[in-house]
Amino acid sequence: MRLLVLENHGEAPGGAFCKELERLGALLDVLRPRQEPLPERSGEYAGLVVLGGPQDAYDDAASPFLRAEMALMRAFDAAGRPVAGICLGAQLLARAHGGAVFPMDFPEFGFTRLYLTPEGGDDPVLGRNPCLPLLLEYHQDAFSLPPGGVLLIRGADCPNQMFRVGASSYGFQKK
Repeated sequence: MRLLVLENHGEAPGGAFCKELERLGALLDVLRPRQEPLPERSGEYAGLVVLGGPQDAYDDAASPFLRAEMALMRAFDAAGRPVAGICLGAQLLARAHGGAVFPMDFPEFGFTRLYLTPEGGDDPVLGRNPCLPLLLEYHQDAFSLPPGGVLLIRGADCPNQMFRVGASSYGFQKK
């Protein structure tokens, strides 16, 4: 299985998430949108992973490639191919499907307790693992759920932590 990975910043690589995909047999093609053109369609890729970075997901002027990323996320979803958006990628996924991204009053930094929603417990991906460990996160932006989005995991300071939207697209605020 060949997956397209968009690495938005060199200091925000795929880490454990991408290592686990490779362990499961995925072949990862990593593109850096700031320097490399993105395909317009899903092509031969079985899925898309959009990683984090320090960019603001709502600042198209400073990061003009973000619009192409969001279009690609919608194209993968329309083709029925899974999308995983992590951190900045989750914010872009929300925005790509009609949600809003906005700055928080203060950064969320450190190990935070998260809570599975009832919909998360019924989700075919998350429902099998209801135990959520404390995870390290660092972000200063939050997002609203897009129309049709389903909240799967919530937090105290940043309520929207993980959601599902479209055919099989998932956004994870955690890095």
